[in-house]
Amino acid sequence: MPRHASRESPVSLSASWLQRNTRSILRTNHGSSARSPSRDGCHPKKSQILTRRPILLVRAQPVTARLARAVSRPYRGPRAAISGAMARLDLLDGHRRAGLLLTPNMKKCWKMAGTRPIRASWCRRSTVGMLCCAAAMLSILGGSMDTGTTAGGGRSRKRNDATQKPNGGATGNRDDRAEAAGNTSTAGSAADAARTVAHRPRGPFSASLVGTRTAFARLAFFCGAVLLGFCLLEAPWNAEFLAIPRSHMIPNLLILALGCAIVFLVGQRTRASLAVFVGLCLAAGTANFFLIEFKGQPIVPADLFALSTAASVAGGYSLFLTPRLAACLGTFAAFSVALALGCPQRKVTRWDAAVNCLGAILLVVAGALQFNAVDIREQCAVKVDVWDVRGSYGTQGTALCFLSRAQELTPKPPEGYSAEAVDAILAPFADGPVGAPPDTVPPSGDIPTLPAAATDDGETAAVEGMLPYDGPNVIAIMNETFSDLSSYPGLEDANAAPPFFREVAADALASGDVYVSAMGGGTCNSEFEFLTGASMGNMGGGVYPYVLYDLEGVDNLAAAFRALGYGTHAIHPAEASNWRRDRIYEQLGFDDFDDITTMEGAATFRDLVTDRVTYERALQKIDEGEAPQFVFDVTIQNHGGYDTGLVPPADAVHLESEQVESAEVDEFLAAIRQSDEDLRWLVDELNARDEPTIVVFFGDHQPGFADWLFQKTYGHSVDGSPLEEVQQRYRTPYFIWANAVARTQYGNRLAKIADADVTSLNYLRSLLTEAAGLPETPQDRYQRALRGVLPAINLNGYRDGEGAWHWFGEAVEGDVQQRAEDALKSYRIIQHAQLFGE
Repeated sequence: MPRHASRESPVSLSASWLQRNTRSILRTNHGSSARSPSRDGCHPKKSQILTRRPILLVRAQPVTARLARAVSRPYRGPRAAISGAMARLDLLDGHRRAGLLLTPNMKKCWKMAGTRPIRASWCRRSTVGMLCCAAAMLSILGGSMDTGTTAGGGRSRKRNDATQKPNGGATGNRDDRAEAAGNTSTAGSAADAARTVAHRPRGPFSASLVGTRTAFARLAFFCGAVLLGFCLLEAPWNAEFLAIPRSHMIPNLLILALGCAIVFLVGQRTRASLAVFVGLCLAAGTANFFLIEFKGQPIVPADLFALSTAASVAGGYSLFLTPRLAACLGTFAAFSVALALGCPQRKVTRWDAAVNCLGAILLVVAGALQFNAVDIREQCAVKVDVWDVRGSYGTQGTALCFLSRAQELTPKPPEGYSAEAVDAILAPFADGPVGAPPDTVPPSGDIPTLPAAATDDGETAAVEGMLPYDGPNVIAIMNETFSDLSSYPGLEDANAAPPFFREVAADALASGDVYVSAMGGGTCNSEFEFLTGASMGNMGGGVYPYVLYDLEGVDNLAAAFRALGYGTHAIHPAEASNWRRDRIYEQLGFDDFDDITTMEGAATFRDLVTDRVTYERALQKIDEGEAPQFVFDVTIQNHGGYDTGLVPPADAVHLESEQVESAEVDEFLAAIRQSDEDLRWLVDELNARDEPTIVVFFGDHQPGFADWLFQKTYGHSVDGSPLEEVQQRYRTPYFIWANAVARTQYGNRLAKIADADVTSLNYLRSLLTEAAGLPETPQDRYQRALRGVLPAINLNGYRDGEGAWHWFGEAVEGDVQQRAEDALKSYRIIQHAQLFGE
């Protein structure tokens, strides 16, 4: 090596000097003699500089002309560049610990470069800087490791000659042929060298210099992930999330910090784990946005148990991108890039992985214990209004409200609950309801007791002496989203009413408005209220009994009909697993369940199976059975969304209103009109048959755009509205109707109920048995008496005997409201015993 190499200025290195002296590949070698092929397939000879611990293997290769030109130009920071490269390679520590000799030339360059190292990530963020550092460092190493070219060459030769390989071969210096071979290396070797330098593990010396900065950087990114996660959880749907008070903001951040720590540890404290946490927050915020758009409320804990149901119906809705959502997505992308470029990361050992997993487990256990020990509702002053879940989430934070609702999923016995209290409440109804008119109370000898408990195989014992029961067939139709929009102000004469439904209701045994506890979704809760007679008003919002509880042995309409010898059938043209119907229907006592798999090739409207198809299947069940049949038909034709554009022009309906103009409303009305025509077909078909049949027909809830329609027709938002107006979005029409044969055959057994124009779904079961003259249980008779004091109840509140609506928990004023409150307390005790009592 030429001796003038050591006289080159470290500020400006000539290209010729680099070509003569640079060595481009540097890698750790723990005594291995394996050869690495060069890019042209050759295996040049290798020379090792063996010290007390051989750690370096150097192969001579020239620097490309491009790199030489870049380095030969004056570089702004050569001292920092050389210092950073040497710190990265741990040369100083290697000299002390491994016995690597530094030649005077290397010491001189180190002294000129200074001893203040910089973070290695700086080199990675600057390609030119990294290459310059690598080239300068390798040129110095090349000059110092050639024997006979520096003042320290003799000492180096002496150590090398005295050191033998394990296989007996002595290591020597590179000869002229090796140097010539190195000068024929391919272009790009400098970049390889730079990558090798950048990725070589740090030693203890370097780690001590940058460890503090690394720790602070990781902590900063962790805190940033928590704050950004909170923003992305709220921002997609909540424009006022920054106005959340500090008393609620801090608990939200602590909850998210705990979640982020768990994900961070499970992900082995990598950059990707932080990105995953922030991505999950963004996904939850986006899901909240679309759920609010389609259903009117954000995610509640019970939704997590119905993900399969959500996935199966998601295809009916059209997703869209708003500027706010786009900004959130862009923020997440920017954070991911910042993580990749700026967040330091180290190699995870097995010990590190074990410690991280143990830490995650401890955090999960600690969080679970704290969740069970702390009453979030009291400690954090959180109140989730069941009729305005969105408002509660928006003013108190999603994470805090979500956990508060999660604590309420576990049913708690109501005040005054005991087995003795249940017996005392039901005792007066063993032979009939107290104070009931004599002509509506069947003789005591004709009234069965409660059905026996379910046996091990799921069969329900029949009531002794009641079989066979000669009764009419019963078809219960819960029509998807069936609503009469003409009940909204200004839409009375706007072509919004279903005309044939009104004709049937006028001649029905009972008809009117039935108040439900769902809006825009939550069909399973409407099913639950109708079949069991229980009210969601006693259970709270965000609860789906179908997916949360075991309903085996619970008193319900299907089990009661089965106890009378009826065949029991369920029909729903969708996935059987939706809302766990495939398991729940079996628990409730249905003999069979026809889902979408049994209706291949069925007629559709807007790509959904028509109501008429399900009606034909119900009549088929009646024809195939010898005994009376009970058929529960849950339709799907009118399911949202209502922007599909699949309504044929011949079936189009337009809402004749200037204040409400919407293509979604028009498509919804077209679906309702089609349901109305299918209902006409069913009624005509039943009147033409010679079998007595009772039909109970009701809608499960109003469409998801009910909030928007309310604001358009009432002229103000539902927020802050009185309960009478709020309930407008929770009522659907119903009727209980008997065909001509049933009216002739049963005569006086049928009862026309005049005071049932306003009721709720929990009473529809007892209204059915009363109107159809069917045997009643003490539960049915109790509800008949309860309806006189508490005519309607749903998730929002109750209606007293004088027709006034009251919120749950509001101050009691007057005797009428007091009687309603007392009846509500007894109702809660009876319902808890029915669902959860032993």
